[in-house]
Amino acid sequence: MEKEKLEFNIYKDTYEKLKASMNEEKIENNDEYINKAIEFYAGYLSQNKNADYLIPVIIRAVRGELISIEKHISEMLFKLSVEEAVLSNILAAAVEADKSQIEAIRDKCARDVSFTNGIINFERAYFYQREQDIG
Repeated sequence: MEKEKLEFNIYKDTYEKLKASMNEEKIENNDEYINKAIEFYAGYLSQNKNADYLIPVIIRAVRGELISIEKHISEMLFKLSVEEAVLSNILAAAVEADKSQIEAIRDKCARDVSFTNGIINFERAYFYQREQDIG
């Protein structure tokens, strides 16, 4: 690779740092060290420019994905709500329960949902209801 001859001045304390790190890295001459330092710094500056460009692009992409996920979740919640309404109406037509029984089961369900962080198990509900009927 062709080289350009440059002449420049540096501060004495900077030169001392150069010599100290040259010894640590076992770099044999100033030219090699300065070339590596310039390559590193140029890469660092280029990286900052890339970050300035990429961060807004990434934010837009993530925002778009979040909007898509939100739409999908909303559609699924709507479908689940419709199914729950259908089941509630079918059960209401088939089951004889007074207001106090409905309130008691609603309170129990609220406690169960809170206790299990929303993870409801059909088998537990089934056996709970069967124990209620037996007792």
